[in-house]
Amino acid sequence: MKNISKVCSLILALLMVALTFAACNSAENGKSAYEIAVENGFEGSVEEWLDSLKGKDGKDGADGVNGADGVDGLNGSDGLDGQNGLNGAEGNSAYEIALENGFKGTVEEWLASLKGDTAEASSKGYIVVTDYLEANTGEDLSDEIQKIINDNPNKTIYFPDGEYILAKPIATSGNPKNSVSLHLSNYAVLKAAPTWSSSEAIVRLGAAEGANDIYTNGSNYYFYGGIIDGNMVANGIAIESGRETSIRNVSIKHTRIGIHIKRGANSGSSDADIDTVNIVGNYKQDSIGVFVDNAYDNTFTNMRIAGVQVGVRLTGGGNFLRNLHPLFVYRGSLTNAGSIGFDDQSGGNWYDFCYSDEFETGFKMKGNTLSIYDTCFCFWYSQNGTKQIGFHSTGKFNSIISNSKINLAYSGLDCAYLKVGATGGGGKIQNPIVNAGNSDDKAYLDYLQGEVIWPK
Repeated sequence: MKNISKVCSLILALLMVALTFAACNSAENGKSAYEIAVENGFEGSVEEWLDSLKGKDGKDGADGVNGADGVDGLNGSDGLDGQNGLNGAEGNSAYEIALENGFKGTVEEWLASLKGDTAEASSKGYIVVTDYLEANTGEDLSDEIQKIINDNPNKTIYFPDGEYILAKPIATSGNPKNSVSLHLSNYAVLKAAPTWSSSEAIVRLGAAEGANDIYTNGSNYYFYGGIIDGNMVANGIAIESGRETSIRNVSIKHTRIGIHIKRGANSGSSDADIDTVNIVGNYKQDSIGVFVDNAYDNTFTNMRIAGVQVGVRLTGGGNFLRNLHPLFVYRGSLTNAGSIGFDDQSGGNWYDFCYSDEFETGFKMKGNTLSIYDTCFCFWYSQNGTKQIGFHSTGKFNSIISNSKINLAYSGLDCAYLKVGATGGGGKIQNPIVNAGNSDDKAYLDYLQGEVIWPK
């Protein structure tokens, strides 16, 4: 707005000059406006006089209304593509990075490690059951699993973690040429279906084909790992034929019979090895942890048994038991009356560091038979029962008991280190450890060698 004011003042001055010169041209030799100004006291050149004719700048005027936006211009054309950059340096492969971070092994081993335990099992040549069926469906898988067993002789069948429902038993072959081993991941569960009706075990080792052959490759098959769940109705694992069979690192739960070893193929000898197996029964009065059923020459080590009426029952001899611990629990229909930790109905068995806990009778033996008991013990910590009996021979006592402790906790009950069904017999009790004052029956003194030991 200031520029407009200056322009207007300049135009006015030029008009006055023009009028002055016009007047001068029309008059005869009249004086110019500048000369008149000088005569009237102006001092300065014509240019300065002309500048003096300009007025002061006027005040700014009010802003005008904004004009409408102009139309958008057309888009410009795309520029040319730039040149490609140089190739970067080649980076390490994922396998090389794994090596830098501590992995040890070949490329194949690294690839297998990315796939988890099933890949490791496959890399060992195992047959992975989840390649053929789906776990955790709640549906009966017994036929599908049986087909996998039948179709893969001399293979290890691997069960990844998950639940596998069985409405009927699965059976392996005792024939070394058709045998398989069953290997379960730690949390793989073979569980009896609610509709289970068989009197046989969930897993029947050697049942499909009986054989007595230790000379042919494939005779040493096994069951390893995982969980067997009898769902309160089924038996757990049975060994029904063959020799050199093993069961290891298994948790067996809610079964009527946890492990059932039937008469062996070699004139009754099974030669089975059972190690690190924990058993919980179904809390019923006919429940048994381990039943050695007219079977011979088996080894049992490192086992815990609970929830049963009888911990271990043997009707065959030549068996060795070490560090077995049956525990009686007051649950379900179990009653302490008639409960037995170890029920030896055959004789000819060896017990080392075996421990009966809270059963009415710790070790029961058939009369007139010889078994060996070394460093065994019994313990009671309640008065729920009416009897506390360490050893009981149903007839004459002919066994050997050495360095074994019977902790008769409560006087006033029917308590005894040893009870016998008949006097006589050639048995020996060596260095018994017992609080003799709580033993109502003194029969053990008739077989005593050494002295009674008890802390004073």
